[in-house]
Amino acid sequence: MYNAQNYLEECLESILNQTYKNIEIICVNDCSTDESLKIIKKYMEIDKRIILINKEKNEGVTFARNDAYKICKGNYICNVDSDDFLKIDSIEETYNFLKKENLEISLFDSYYFWNIKNMKKINTVKNGTILNGKDAFLKTLDWKIALNGLYKKYIIMENFDEKYFNGDELASRKRILKCQKIGVSRGKYFYRQYEYSLTKKFTVRKFEMLLSNIEMKKVIKKDYPEILKKFEVKTLSTLIDFLELYLKYYEKISEKDKIKVKQIIEIAVKNLDLKNVRNYYILRFEILKYYRKKRMLKRLLNKI
Repeated sequence: MYNAQNYLEECLESILNQTYKNIEIICVNDCSTDESLKIIKKYMEIDKRIILINKEKNEGVTFARNDAYKICKGNYICNVDSDDFLKIDSIEETYNFLKKENLEISLFDSYYFWNIKNMKKINTVKNGTILNGKDAFLKTLDWKIALNGLYKKYIIMENFDEKYFNGDELASRKRILKCQKIGVSRGKYFYRQYEYSLTKKFTVRKFEMLLSNIEMKKVIKKDYPEILKKFEVKTLSTLIDFLELYLKYYEKISEKDKIKVKQIIEIAVKNLDLKNVRNYYILRFEILKYYRKKRMLKRLLNKI
């Protein structure tokens, strides 16, 4: 948690009141300057299942989660961001499904949440669906399934979250690729959406997603080359999206940050294999789509 006072109590209440009670709740305070720490300490007096890690240096989500992983005692791990929340039976539903089907990962039935009257289901696959690692991975690229859920502990411990802005996504996708059996449960997880959400607002660090794609590509190329072309297509689309984002906010970005962004973009372009993208579209008789994307990429690169 970092300056999470506005939503922290709702998040904690949703965890503390779960129908499944045998849980350990590790809260990592990443040097909050608001009332977050005070709120956590109040709840610690009420419920002894809460364990506090009070960091002395702000290091971000990735390091906060990794600190928690190192001390957790359970056999399963679930991440809940401090502004998100769970339905009251989410852990029970997710755990029971994992045990019943002998899953390595039991994913939540996930929703974007603006308010009680405005929410949108993320998963496009049916609850109860079971997938292998490769199929699940491909669906995460288009967010047909979300990454959060209940993971067997050894899967987390074999692959800690990465250093990048979206290090949790990179690590989770690596974990998913290694699994044989993953399911989408009926346990509901709500991702709160608001104007100043960390994942929505523009930040230079957000461009690190382009670097994490390169790391992911290395894994796929080594172990799952049969899905490399499709991943390369997704990488091209992501690069185009980020170029458009960069140009949209160009006037508001400092010269120092512009240099950083351009360096990341150069690395991303250098590592993009357009031949793979072209072959993917040829096999699907969609070569015109390839040329449209290629022209768009060239036009955007000429503007930066």
